[in-house]
Amino acid sequence: KVLAIGNPFGYDQTMTHGMVSSLGRTLRTRNNRLIKGIIQTDAAINPGNSGGPLLDLAGKLVGINTAIFTRAGQNSGIGFAIPANIIRTIIPELIVHHRVLRPDLGILALQETSYGVRVVKLSPEGPAKLAGLQGPQVGLYQMGPFTIKGLNFNTADIITHVDNIKVNTSDELMTYVEKQKPDQIITLTVNRTGTILKIPVKLTVNSIN
Repeated sequence: KVLAIGNPFGYDQTMTHGMVSSLGRTLRTRNNRLIKGIIQTDAAINPGNSGGPLLDLAGKLVGINTAIFTRAGQNSGIGFAIPANIIRTIIPELIVHHRVLRPDLGILALQETSYGVRVVKLSPEGPAKLAGLQGPQVGLYQMGPFTIKGLNFNTADIITHVDNIKVNTSDELMTYVEKQKPDQIITLTVNRTGTILKIPVKLTVNSIN
């Protein structure tokens, strides 16, 4: 059994109760990233509960209320909380830096292929771009009597491995990167129009937290 404390709809110091419905859930966020290993609870969680604690009956922290699954924007008995053991790993950074220093690869968009993940968009001054990774190149295309300028995605690098670990999806790549530290160097194996290259990339600090 668990207790959720928060400010749903502006009603501060509100407590609801329920139980842990499941562990190890995966939730896709609005920016299409996956949060893994989260807690599912049926304790009533509504807008305003996010950031509040999920406690056991002894008052010990179980997790931080984070999201709900809903079709109407209100509680439907499926809430999610980030586990306390994950919170514990970021508290020291919050105390020292007042934010979490996340590593940044500098790749803004990826496309999954049967060979790996294709680089669709790079941050102009990001570490991947500075290391030499290439996205789609501009080319000229003939359409009837017209010549049109456009992007040729076939020329973009396809990332197949990171530090010799096979990459099949964008989530696999970004999950690996997020486990590293800023200023750490990782090696990307890329397929560039048939040529296999190994490109070291020095991660920087993500400015968006």
